[in-house]
Amino acid sequence: MYLYYAKLPNDYLARIAQYGASYSTRFPHETKVKLHRSRAYMMKNAADQAAFYQLVAKLLWYLASGESHVGYLCNCPRNPFVTNPVSSLAFIFVDG
Repeated sequence: MYLYYAKLPNDYLARIAQYGASYSTRFPHETKVKLHRSRAYMMKNAADQAAFYQLVAKLLWYLASGESHVGYLCNCPRNPFVTNPVSSLAFIFVDG
């Protein structure tokens, strides 16, 4: 199993939002998006399973933290969807 990801610059996303389906005809020589992938995880191997799920958990934690600077998930005053930026996350686990 692999985890695939791409780094999308803000100007690229803005142009896609502006031009929609005609983006590729308006910018035919634009650099293509490069797709990256993680190392291979053999899911029959318990150590690889644990490593893969830890990677996914770290990714989700990073995205939810507000420190990721990923579009509207960004925890910053410039984000119109964040009315009260979060300074830190806290989880309370109740055993029972």
